[in-house]
Amino acid sequence: MIAAGRVRRVSVGRANTRYFLLMAGVGLDAALVRAVRPGLKRRAGQGAYWVAGLQQLAHWHPRPFAVEVDGQRFEATFAILANAASYAAGLRFAPRASMESEVLDLCLFAWRARRCFLRHLLAVHSGSHLGLPGVTYLTARRATAHGDDETWVQVDGDLLGHLPMTFECVPAALSLVVP
Repeated sequence: MIAAGRVRRVSVGRANTRYFLLMAGVGLDAALVRAVRPGLKRRAGQGAYWVAGLQQLAHWHPRPFAVEVDGQRFEATFAILANAASYAAGLRFAPRASMESEVLDLCLFAWRARRCFLRHLLAVHSGSHLGLPGVTYLTARRATAHGDDETWVQVDGDLLGHLPMTFECVPAALSLVVP
């Protein structure tokens, strides 16, 4: 494949000083990553995230934070900053994202109630969440999220830290050999 393949330049994201390939999440999914028990993850794999997700949903108290993009301020309780359209378990929070783009796709949710979360989660599989109330979708080369130190951030499924944090797209930063 290496000999017959072609080289494709793709962008990567950066959260403060940490690079990521697929996505960063602020709020709910980072709290979920933080809650996954390593022993269960070794035994159950991706199932450990579903267990932690159900526990998070039962006990989650949305923590509002702000995301600043090009001088505009958006309020959110959950955010995905995506470099690629695919997310875990077939979810498509950012269906328009592309690794060849020079921007990150941001999907911001301003949920306050669990019922909204459930409705949006079902819609995320088809991408129809983009038209629902409380969802903001935009692109940016750079975004900064501000909130309290109990609002966590994950990148590509690994817990990174808490807010505040700046996210950037680094265009054409990585060469991949593809078929």
